[in-house]
Amino acid sequence: MSRPRGSRLRRVATLAFGALCLVLLTPTGPHAQVPDEQLLQPPFVPRTVLVMDPVRGWDLTGGDAAAIDTAEMVRSIRMTIAADPRYELLDAPIPRSDTRAAAEQRTALAQQRIGLGMDLYRADRAAEAAASLESATRGFSEGTLRWTDAGLVAEAWRTLAFAHLELSAAGAESAVRSETRAAIAFREMIRHLTPDLVDPAVWPPAVADIYEQQLLTHAASRGHDLRVRVSEARAAAELFDADELLFVTVVQDEGGSTAALQFFDTESGSFHAIEVVESPDVGVDLASLAGAAISRVAACQRLAPPAPVDEDLEAGSVYLAAGYTVRAFLDRPTRRSFANHGVGLLGEVMVTGSVGVYAGANLHFSRPDRLHDLLNRVNTFSGSLGGVFAWRGHSGRVFLRAGAEMSRVGDLRATTEYWCKVSRGEAQQFDSMRACTPSDLTIEDASPHFGLAVAVGGSVRIFGPVWFYAQAEVSLFVTPLDSVPLAFPAGGGAGVSYRF
Repeated sequence: MSRPRGSRLRRVATLAFGALCLVLLTPTGPHAQVPDEQLLQPPFVPRTVLVMDPVRGWDLTGGDAAAIDTAEMVRSIRMTIAADPRYELLDAPIPRSDTRAAAEQRTALAQQRIGLGMDLYRADRAAEAAASLESATRGFSEGTLRWTDAGLVAEAWRTLAFAHLELSAAGAESAVRSETRAAIAFREMIRHLTPDLVDPAVWPPAVADIYEQQLLTHAASRGHDLRVRVSEARAAAELFDADELLFVTVVQDEGGSTAALQFFDTESGSFHAIEVVESPDVGVDLASLAGAAISRVAACQRLAPPAPVDEDLEAGSVYLAAGYTVRAFLDRPTRRSFANHGVGLLGEVMVTGSVGVYAGANLHFSRPDRLHDLLNRVNTFSGSLGGVFAWRGHSGRVFLRAGAEMSRVGDLRATTEYWCKVSRGEAQQFDSMRACTPSDLTIEDASPHFGLAVAVGGSVRIFGPVWFYAQAEVSLFVTPLDSVPLAFPAGGGAGVSYRF
């Protein structure tokens, strides 16, 4: 029993529809599967990163600000950054060349004021000591001392706190004023953690209470106030040459362990990322968590493409030039110089970016001088071969060429005597008073000359590979050794060159 014709048509239509859907659903456009070797990262410039030292850690669990060993975390962070191609890890902070002198001067001045303040404090001159230390602390954020000698900075803050409290005890300033300034100084001292400077057990109770109050303030914020401030990061960015500065702070308290990674972008002058990793366990190793945080920031990093490279690299370039050229002989038998106009062809091959070889040829035709001492047209052909030294930018080029030259100077007839001009350069006796003698004529047959040629000039790009050039040149004939009537040609030219 045969199937109805309509059933067969529906079956064919179903198969055709399925085939069409298969074709349409097969990825062939931009979403098609691309082989892994074609999934390439576009070119980019790695961002230079400086991990700012020292990386300090605070242990606030024991009612004191004990230090935490952060060496393992620093090692993990540096290894993570060094392994990421998007970053270039800098080994050490190097002051910018344009701010080095000023930074060193500010640092030296701060050290001098700190030393003076401590000497004054030890000499029981608390007021003068406070003034000197206040002046020094105002410049901490502008110099390198905070990053190179944190211990000295912390000691300056501690001495300043003691000086204000002694002024209060002596009645030199109000208790509220002195305690407020001492509290600020202790808070800053804790930020520059140096446990050997802290010994509340031997401090007077009033001093220890102020210190512990500031310690509890830091603990209550879970170390938020211990992080680097924007003003401090901006000062560091002006001192150190890097695209990014990474500041790391680690805090342990009763709530667990916390590490804050602050990524500061020196171009924008702000923190572009702050990653905080936490663990409820005190004493846990946060190194692996910090490495993962860096990877997250790197994944969202703004990567700059490489600087546009001029496609017209000079090495291997070939220039062909043609143009107008003119020269005059500085040593000549005529009283006035005469121009020699012509055309020149030149070829250059640049072996490196600035050194190459050249070969050139010129054909010149003389023009009459103003006094008509030149009796015939002198045709000169010259060819040169040598080296070229050039410097080229995107749209400009300067060059110096030097080499050996061979010139063939045509037949020459010249005179300064009137009757020789009348006889058109032929020795002739008109009468006893009028004559053109051979001694009155300068006659030279065509002959080759060999010597040295030097040319200097520049060119500008007109469009694409087409350049306009202009140059000045001079030649010195070495042979023949005998003097020749036409020598020392000098001149210049201009034309168009094409770069291959």
